[in-house]
Amino acid sequence: MSRIVCLDQVPSPGDPRNVSVKRLVFDWNDPAEVTRKELWGVSESEWEGCVFVNPMFKVVSREATPEFLREVRKRQSQWFRKLGRQFGAANVKRVMSVMHDPCESRLTYTGVLIIHGVDISSKQLRAFEVRAGLRSEWDL
Repeated sequence: MSRIVCLDQVPSPGDPRNVSVKRLVFDWNDPAEVTRKELWGVSESEWEGCVFVNPMFKVVSREATPEFLREVRKRQSQWFRKLGRQFGAANVKRVMSVMHDPCESRLTYTGVLIIHGVDISSKQLRAFEVRAGLRSEWDL
């Protein structure tokens, strides 16, 4: 059965709600540095909207749409796979669990999500995904 969508609800190619992804170049000696620089650039600008940054990607959208949230998880997963291939998945999890600075851990490993100027935690991201229909309430 085909799905009917109201045309005024479908973003056009020029619509600012569209999601853009930028691949970043990081240094294995300090992968958090590129995350810091990208976040600094966002905080210095007058730009409003949603941004996710990890050492490998920057994802930007005007609104926290389901497409944006899907892209955030996709890019987060790609970074985790890259870390796992480089250091071994068990080693990455161990280092993340003993890292004393949660801000540094987010800059290096999980990434930083900001929605309309508010820093969003991993738990809050899961709540956004439930509201967007991307997760069930049992996943919280």
